Amino acid sequence: MLTACQQLFNTQKIELYGAGRTDAGVHALGQVAHLDVPTQMHAETLAVRINEILPYDIHVLSVEKCDAGFHARYSAVARSYVYIISRRRSAFGKRYVWWVKEELSINNMKETATLFKGFHDFSSFGAATERKNRPLWTLVIWI
Repeated sequence: MLTACQQLFNTQKIELYGAGRTDAGVHALGQVAHLDVPTQMHAETLAVRINEILPYDIHVLSVEKCDAGFHARYSAVARSYVYIISRRRSAFGKRYVWWVKEELSINNMKETATLFKGFHDFSSFGAATERKNRPLWTLVIWI
């Protein structure tokens, strides 16, 4: 993404910040990033032009102008993660699904999932600098 922005604006001086990192193999649906760059380009034009440069597996859904104080990581008010477990292999979902070969106990999984259900503050898992203005991380469990 950074390289595409540098190419679009023809400069190496680009400040691009993502809302956060994901674990390897976790797809970042709804990832938010902010870009500090002086431009008069309209948001829609910027989205089209950056998507023309980006690789096929990255797509900007929308662009909005934001206040100077907005930061993709520190201004977030919530984060949601979806983890998928599968008992059978899938060529299409291979990078996004945890394939478990062993037998699973659905009853044990449901019982354990209730311990995580709701809203929880997981900021202690981040660096101390990330705790300032920390968002509430949400763990969503579908049972």
